Amino acid sequence: TTGLDPGARRDLWIYLSALSREGVTVLVTTHLMEEAERCSRLAILDRGRLAALGTPEELKKTVGGEVV
Repeated sequence: TTGLDPGARRDLWIYLSALSREGVTVLVTTHLMEEAERCSRLAILDRGRLAALGTPEELKKTVGGEVV
């Protein structure tokens, strides 16, 4: 979403949330932690290997901070 203006970015997240509520699995790839925190589950990859998996809250507890 980095190339989108703020309104389009908001609209995209509203649309993705609506799809998710309808039971559609939405796969998001991002380097923006504020976007990752909107997701129900996160998979963090390191050099193509799974480094961590869980909800944003679970991963914050593991790391011990407010940022995943």
